[in-house]
Amino acid sequence: LLDDNEQIRQQQQAWLLEQYPDAANYVKTLTLLSSSLQERLAIPLVELLVPLLKTLDSDVQKGLLEQVLVLAKWDKKLNLFEICLYSLLKQSFSEVLPDRSSHTIKKINVVAYEFNCIVSCLIHNTGSGETEKQALHQRMLNVFTMKQGALIAEKELSAKKIYLTLKKLSALSPMLKRSLMDVCGDIVLHDGIVRAQEYQALKLMSLVLACPMPALPLTTNT
Repeated sequence: LLDDNEQIRQQQQAWLLEQYPDAANYVKTLTLLSSSLQERLAIPLVELLVPLLKTLDSDVQKGLLEQVLVLAKWDKKLNLFEICLYSLLKQSFSEVLPDRSSHTIKKINVVAYEFNCIVSCLIHNTGSGETEKQALHQRMLNVFTMKQGALIAEKELSAKKIYLTLKKLSALSPMLKRSLMDVCGDIVLHDGIVRAQEYQALKLMSLVLACPMPALPLTTNT
């Protein structure tokens, strides 16, 4: 969650040291290790840490979630990766575990707007021009045979909206989850380049939805 911008990164590091004054050396060591960590290893590391974090006291978990939000919001915005990471931790810390055998949403029309939210969010993350975004959006909705619904403006896709959307979509049937993930993979691959952050966001989304990742090239572009 440390920002790529050096000035913001230093501010975040200083704040972390304030949170853990008795473990300053440990925090500095972890910061150095994280800076040299290859991006492709970030998500596997999260997967390894989640079971351990689930054993923490509920108050500690709550504090951790608050700190994650502070760091993620430091640059005054939340990207899809940060939202998915928060969603995964929040879901993992939930006292009431979701019943994976019960998939209450089996019809796409029930979640047409939510599908559009995720599709629109990923399309905005591609950095394409407006015309290309519109064409890609229509093509993706056609996969779902969803003729209605325009590309949702980026400013309307708040972090809270995406978080609540992912929470609702976790109740999808396995078939609908797979369809959504496949389309998300197509969006990421539309320009032939899988950027590291796109891959990470997609992987976290697959963990939140408890659905396998779509097939993507092994090589990524940072």
